[in-house]
Order: sequence, then C-alpha cells, then structure tokens
Amino acid sequence: PQVVGMGERDAALALLEAARLHSRWHNAGASAALAGLRDLMGDPDDSENLVDALYAEAWPLFVKHARFALPPAVSAFGASLIGRGAQIAALTRSAARTLLHGDFRVDNLLFQGSGATRRCIVLDWESVDIGCGLSDVAWLLAGCVPDLGAEQEQRLLRVYHNALVAG
Repeated sequence: PQVVGMGERDAALALLEAARLHSRWHNAGASAALAGLRDLMGDPDDSENLVDALYAEAWPLFVKHARFALPPAVSAFGASLIGRGAQIAALTRSAARTLLHGDFRVDNLLFQGSGATRRCIVLDWESVDIGCGLSDVAWLLAGCVPDLGAEQEQRLLRVYHNALVAG
C-alpha cells in the first residue's frame, strides 16, 4: 500500500485520527502515563545517531538514482542536513509534546466502510514515542500521498489543524 499510496480523502481520515491522538495527549509530558512510557523507551541520542547514519548513507544514493534532476538548491539543502540530526531534533523538542504513533503510514492504517461512515483504524503501535505531533503528519504526507500538490497539502494540514484545535 505505501508504494501505491492513498488518496486525499483517506489521508484526511487518517489525519483526523492523528489529531485525536495528539490532542488527547497534547502537552501531557509531565503526566504519570507519559512519564511511565518515557521510562520504557530507549535513549533519544541513539535514535538521533541512527537517523544521522541512515540519512548520510541514503541521501547520496537518492541523488544518484533520482528519476529527475534535483534543483541545485534542493541538492545543497539535502546535503547540508547530513550530520545535523541532533540540531533538527532540538528544534522539535521546543514544540508542544504529545504521544506519537511513530510510524504513521498507510501500511499501518485500515479503512472501513464507505461514504459518510468510512473510518480509519490505526495499527502497529511498536514505534510509539513522545514528541512533536507533526512528525506523524509529515511521515504520512511525505511518504503516502503521491503527487501531493501545495493546495492539496494545505487542505490536509487544515483538516489536521482544525481537528487538533477542536480536540
């Protein structure tokens, strides 16, 4: 499913579920439940180091095998991110904290019903984390909605934001 992706309608349903999760646990980092979860999780530095290593390996391969020419500014920006995982993670640490799914992509979603009764069910909670809710949103939009244009992206972000604020 991830290769095929999902349409805007199912992406909106998934983002509604993400917003329900994120609003329920919004800024609850000091709560006993999240504190207990933090005790079960690994060292965040280990994750940052792994992401740095994987990105340093993957970016040059992406540039080499891309089916289209990357604009020079995009290529330079991508290369500038190598080795900066800790800096990037620090930016998200100052954002509102919430419970994250951690692997919020179409392969971990089931859709049931049709029309007005269609709903999204989120599966596979093995990568749960605490952090910025936009991590789940970015994971879904960047990897699961093919040919996402700026207008479509804005509509989906509004769906998420409106549901987050309402929650």
